[in-house]
Amino acid sequence: MGATRDKEREAHWRRNKELRKKLGVPGAVVSIAEIDKSIADFCRQHWQPGWEEARRARGPELVRTLLHLAREWNDKRFVEAVKALTELQLVDEGYGFIPGKRGPGLADLERQISARKQQLDDEQIERVRSLHEQGMSILKASKKVAEDAGRPNYSFVAAHTQLRNRVRARKKGHPARANVGKRVRT
Repeated sequence: MGATRDKEREAHWRRNKELRKKLGVPGAVVSIAEIDKSIADFCRQHWQPGWEEARRARGPELVRTLLHLAREWNDKRFVEAVKALTELQLVDEGYGFIPGKRGPGLADLERQISARKQQLDDEQIERVRSLHEQGMSILKASKKVAEDAGRPNYSFVAAHTQLRNRVRARKKGHPARANVGKRVRT
């Protein structure tokens, strides 16, 4: 009977995880950076499938192509693109991209996302503790909370195990993310 219940919980977890992704319901971590609507629309319109995995762009080839297009079409917008690359110091003197260069506010955005993830962890840990205090085992409470929240992870087992380990780490007085990925015995 326990295996059947676990399969039901996993199916429910998958549905909740997908809903969280699609609808942006509480618990979803989304970008909070504001991008000009015209830029966002242009990028959305021209984005090609597979570009997420594309190899690193080659600056000299890009600049050479932009300059060629500027001459061919007699259009200053291509020159402005090259100027933007150099003024923002995204490329070096040889027009090679500078590794690790990121837009302003990205570090702040990453901190906000990290803080939101930590807040979600804290809320879920408190829910597990509350259920445990009501007499439910930590394992069952972790499964229930991970299922209800659609906790992000690659599988239901990984989601509730990670949550259980974080609850146990907190119980021992360790930081919230202590022993992530390590087995914690209580």
